[in-house]
Amino acid sequence: MSLFGTGALGRVVRSGVNRRRVQTVVIALATMMAVASAVVAGSLMVAAAAPFDKAFKKQQGSHITAQFDPAKASAAQLAKTGNLPGVAASAGPYPSTAFRPVDHTGFRMRR
Repeated sequence: MSLFGTGALGRVVRSGVNRRRVQTVVIALATMMAVASAVVAGSLMVAAAAPFDKAFKKQQGSHITAQFDPAKASAAQLAKTGNLPGVAASAGPYPSTAFRPVDHTGFRMRR
């Protein structure tokens, strides 16, 4: 049995491939390269996220993260919360900054 079939359409396809061998090879190679690059890109995307997820899971991550207003609670007060009963471990307080950008008209951008 022929690769492209035995009917009239198979004969037309075979004759077209025989007449344009170089074009057929170029199209086939371009298609294979496109598929291979898509597979590699997908594999890289999966592999790039995995190291952080594995390390976070291994260390069991934080169970709670909180932000406090520095005008209402000082760093010393926050540091004392690590010694309260029921607290297994704590870190910080770490200073942070929160901001919401605005565009040239003064409109606040969405998060």
